[in-house]
Amino acid sequence: RPVEAIHEIRKAAPNQSIILVACSGKLKELDAAAREAGASGTIEKPLFRSTLYEAIINAALGEGQGFDESLFLKGRRVLIVDDVELNRMVATMMLESTGAEIERASSGREAVEKFRASPIGYYDVIFMDVMMPEMDGYQATGMIRRLDRKDAITVPIIAMTANAFTEDIKKSFEAGMDGHINKPIDLETIHRALSEVLK
Repeated sequence: RPVEAIHEIRKAAPNQSIILVACSGKLKELDAAAREAGASGTIEKPLFRSTLYEAIINAALGEGQGFDESLFLKGRRVLIVDDVELNRMVATMMLESTGAEIERASSGREAVEKFRASPIGYYDVIFMDVMMPEMDGYQATGMIRRLDRKDAITVPIIAMTANAFTEDIKKSFEAGMDGHINKPIDLETIHRALSEVLK
């Protein structure tokens, strides 16, 4: 049963966003119980891209786990690199709420080219998806680090990945990344990672 499942998931993963997807006509009777059990939001079938996107954004921004959403990135320029459009949109909405100026790249190769074409010191931080076709985040990071410009070594690059094993984190740092955050991302995790790399 969905409400019981939400309750059990919430107990096992208290910081995880949970969205109930209900069949048409069932949402009204399930909504209150689902939210009481710990659901971050509810949506009704049939699913539309705009509805799903809105639900994910609301869940992501509404579950700060006590995090103060102050404009801690105001005036900073951030490059978000992810091959999945929805992931880029979610990360953009989160980071825009912190005052950051956002640019996006849909591949590792595009990220390298954007960085290469930008003025020195243009980007303050790069959030780099790890698993991408053609050129993954590790390869893109390596290419950025080898560019003949002084900010190629100093620009903070933070890995974004669903892989949270010790060896995955180690691989990120060995590739030249400065931080590692797990998907699905949230503002508290972003703030913690940024506090380590931005001075």
